[in-house]
Amino acid sequence: MTAEIQHELRRRLEQHHPDILDTFTTILDVGSWNIINQSSIPPLISAIQKTQKGSQGEMITQAAREWLRLTAKEGALMFKSHIPILVKEMDSKKVILSEAALQGLGAVVKADKESCPTES
Repeated sequence: MTAEIQHELRRRLEQHHPDILDTFTTILDVGSWNIINQSSIPPLISAIQKTQKGSQGEMITQAAREWLRLTAKEGALMFKSHIPILVKEMDSKKVILSEAALQGLGAVVKADKESCPTES
């Protein structure tokens, strides 16, 4: 849920149901991803693919890897529309990228077995 949608929902609740606004705001804050969303997956994968040299490049790679790991653990279905990318990166020569792709695929399969790619 985007920030604009959350803001609009809160505004409407404030106008029409002010008695449940505090409870619903808490539920929205706990249940939504405010930092990362489905469109964040490709840039994170790209950050791992294009590892830059030096300590800053290494920090960027590790941060992207950690965000992908956390997303696989807590928001597996965000990977669902990116299955083809994950399958492609599974065979990457970069161990970190292969690991992240396998974690993402495993999380999607665990959350939604029908979206699992099958061998032909």
